Amino acid sequence: MKKQLVLIKFGGSLISDKEKEDTARPDIIARCAEQVKEVKQALPDADLIIGTGAGSFGHMQALRYMLKKNIEPAEQFYGMCVIHNNVRKLNEMVVDQLTERGIPAFSISPSAFLMASDGAVTSSFLQPLRQLLASGCIPMVHGDVALDSVRGLTIMSTEKILQICLEDLRELYEEIIVIYCMDSDGVWDEDRKTIPVLEKDQLVFTYQSDTKDVTGGIEGKVKSARKAAELADSVYLISGMEQGALKKAMEGNQIGTRVT
Repeated sequence: MKKQLVLIKFGGSLISDKEKEDTARPDIIARCAEQVKEVKQALPDADLIIGTGAGSFGHMQALRYMLKKNIEPAEQFYGMCVIHNNVRKLNEMVVDQLTERGIPAFSISPSAFLMASDGAVTSSFLQPLRQLLASGCIPMVHGDVALDSVRGLTIMSTEKILQICLEDLRELYEEIIVIYCMDSDGVWDEDRKTIPVLEKDQLVFTYQSDTKDVTGGIEGKVKSARKAAELADSVYLISGMEQGALKKAMEGNQIGTRVT
């Protein structure tokens, strides 16, 4: 059994400008890559899987092509292709920054290893991810559009994809940490102050809601984090803007919001 696996999400609102379509934030992407480099230097034996959100490369387009509604199949699948190619571009920007720093990051699209039926994942093939981890590489996944035997297609959030990885790999590791890196410092209370520990039944103030987010905004992230906490040893929602935050969370320091 391996010692530690860390599942990291770089949110779409962190690495892209969600107000401007197809607009990345290169400076923030570079900062995220520096944080990963810092982690790999400090904790070389930890395995990482990194997921990137869709941000302005996917959410606006999903609304435009109405992928959550019943439309003409030709339009629906054209929209699926547009969004899939877009989110890959954003993911590859992060991969480029990592490989430039000597970090072996390998992009792999979830739609290639997942199938769904009526919105629920029915089959997955994670052997490529397992092999990448065994080879010392970092699998790089992203929010995607999966083929669905009932609906035609299903939007797959990055959180859901990381949850599938968590469930599949749990038995292989002594410790698994889940970290969502966002553009805000964790989850806020009604005074817009960070909640240090989010208890199981604690209500979440939804000031941070995003109407352009087709995967549930901050409410969806908290719901996913709570589900991850049922299996993971630690779950954090932190600011990806803060240098060193990723390492601090991995080392168990109090930072952002820890979800129980």
